[in-house]
Amino acid sequence: MRVDSGMAAVVPAWKLIELLNEGGIKMARDKTESELSEKDEGASVLDASKPDEFARFEDLTRNLVRVPKRELDEKRKDES
Repeated sequence: MRVDSGMAAVVPAWKLIELLNEGGIKMARDKTESELSEKDEGASVLDASKPDEFARFEDLTRNLVRVPKRELDEKRKDES
């Protein structure tokens, strides 16, 4: 009996990277990124030099945890 696994083929990751970095595909990707950058002032292009959303969330969480309890209690009293 044949069982359908839902997959047509398994391709190693290095082969996919090789494919994505081929000349024609890389040129098309670079052109699209350039067009998006000009159109949206860089908003649509991933910029690894800027902190990512998760890092910003971690920083915010750390800052919230460091707030002294007395300060929080006073804010809660003011809100009541």
